[in-house]
Amino acid sequence: MKNLITYMGIVCMLGAYVLGAEPVTVKGLNGSWCKSTAEHEIEFTFKDSTLVITLKRGGDKLVVDCDVAVGREGRVFGTVVQVTEGGIQGGGDKGDLFGFKFQIKGDSIQVNDLRGTNVNEGARNLVEGEFKKKL
Repeated sequence: MKNLITYMGIVCMLGAYVLGAEPVTVKGLNGSWCKSTAEHEIEFTFKDSTLVITLKRGGDKLVVDCDVAVGREGRVFGTVVQVTEGGIQGGGDKGDLFGFKFQIKGDSIQVNDLRGTNVNEGARNLVEGEFKKKL
């Protein structure tokens, strides 16, 4: 009987933990992360449930403001809220959906498996890869 009571207590505690578990957030990603290519500089700036993606090429830039959430398996899910083109076009449209896998490794994140409404191979080549934490 004592084992049954102990077992039931453990089951109740686990149930409470699962039901009361905090949702996964972008808290671990908060801050700015940068990546440079031969032609572009890309910056992801996470704050709470938002992501601002800034793409720069010389004096031109493109800013994509997004609402985001993080899934339990290390995937960011986002919706484009606003696109501001300043000499660079192709940031998508309001309401576009996207997602990518990420893995935090110290002061960098590895981004891969980019998918979305208007995501093409060029976007994947530009976005996927290692981003360094901006200090």
